[in-house]
This record gives sequence, structure tokens and C-alpha cells, in this order.
Amino acid sequence: MENQDHDSQANDSPNELPTAGDLVRARLTSILAITPEQEAERAARELAEEAEARKRRRSERLREFLDSIGKLHAQCRLHNFDMKRPEQQAVVSALKEYSQTMDDRIKNMEGLVFFGPVGTGKDHLAVSMAGIAVEHHDQRAMLTNVQDWFGEIRDAMDSDAERAERSLIRELSTPDILILSDPLPPMGALGQHMATMLYRLVEQRDSLGRMTWVTVNVSNDKEADERFGSATWDRLCHRSWKIRCAWPSYRKPAKTINC
Repeated sequence: MENQDHDSQANDSPNELPTAGDLVRARLTSILAITPEQEAERAARELAEEAEARKRRRSERLREFLDSIGKLHAQCRLHNFDMKRPEQQAVVSALKEYSQTMDDRIKNMEGLVFFGPVGTGKDHLAVSMAGIAVEHHDQRAMLTNVQDWFGEIRDAMDSDAERAERSLIRELSTPDILILSDPLPPMGALGQHMATMLYRLVEQRDSLGRMTWVTVNVSNDKEADERFGSATWDRLCHRSWKIRCAWPSYRKPAKTINC
């Protein structure tokens, strides 16, 4: 009995050698234990890596957007917009206000509607704002000439028209921001079918929570209602900033003779 008690006390001795498992666990604990300073350094490093990845993603999206709109618009920025007239200065000032709070504008789906006479730089302004949205607010943007889009719709009439139309609408429903450039013909109102297609597109994007911006050559709401159809114009203007670009055209002849 005495020997058994002695053996039991020996087994409980604090001098018992650690097992291989104890050594592994101790080693892991040593490796995994980090100081608050090390944890802060790790967190800062992860934040920096995330910021760099976000910067690369936005830069790539901006490059893709600028490549898609062509050389005519790729250099458009607010700072190189002609602001010789007070009306122009007021518009650019309003757009700077919009851009400074763009996260809220995007959240609230506050679009942009540029209207006024031809040649006043409406596309320049729209593209400038889209570039800011892409580069600084992680948005995907697209500029489309609506008359070209209507041409694609007419071409699709020779095939399965309804399926082709759904496909064309779905393609333009994808970007976070879609700029509709020149949706109206040079003269007169939209034909019934094209007016319906445009309304379907605007309605689809609105239902998906995506903004649709527009640049259009009309002088006021009455003309827009008559040429667009009041339902489409009403939908485009809902929650948007309506910006009237009412100044002379930038387009000038290179030379005039006997004019």
C-alpha cells in the first residue's frame, strides 16, 4: 500500500516531463500569441491592401469607361468645361456640390437630367460626372447613343423581335449609371415603338435601383412631354437634378465666307 501511494504521488509530481503534445501546443501558443502592436500593424496592413485593391479596381473601370466612349469624350472633365458665362458657372458649381456628396446622391438614386439647346456641352458634363462616380465611388458607368440603340432595335425586327428587344434592354440594365445621349430624333417626336422601348428601359433600370442620366435637346418640360411622352420624361426626372444648359452652341465653323 505504501508503494502504491508513493507511485501515485510520483505521477502527480510537478516535475513530470511534458509530452510531445504539450510541446506542440506550447509552441503553437507562442506562435499565435501576438502583441497589441503586432495586431495593429496587421490590421493596418490589411486595410492598406484593401485600399490598393479598390484603387486598382476603380482605375480599371475608369479605363474601360473612357475607352468605351471614344476620344471625343475621353478628355471631358469639369475643370476643362468652358465657364465664361454665369449660367455655365452656376451649372458647374451645382455639379461640384453633387459630386462632393455623391455617395448620398447614389444612395437616394438622384440622377442627372441635362437639357437645353444643341451644342451646349451636355454630354461633356454628363461624362465628367460619370468619371467621378467611377473613379471615386466604385460605380460602373456606360454612355450610349440612343439613336444607335434604336437602330439595333430596328435591325432586330428581322429576327425574333421580342427576344432581341429583351436582350437589348437587359444589356443596358447592367451598369450602375447609364447615360442616355440624344434620345430624341433631330426633328419631331419619338415613334410609338421607340417611345415604348425607351420607357421599358427606363422603367427596368428604375426597378433595379440603377440611375439613368440623360442629355436631351429640349427647351422645357412641355417640349419634353410632347416629344418623349410624358410618362418617360416624368420617370427620368423623378428624384433627379434637372440642369438647364441654356447658352449658345460651342460648335463654330472653321471659316465663314459671305455669311
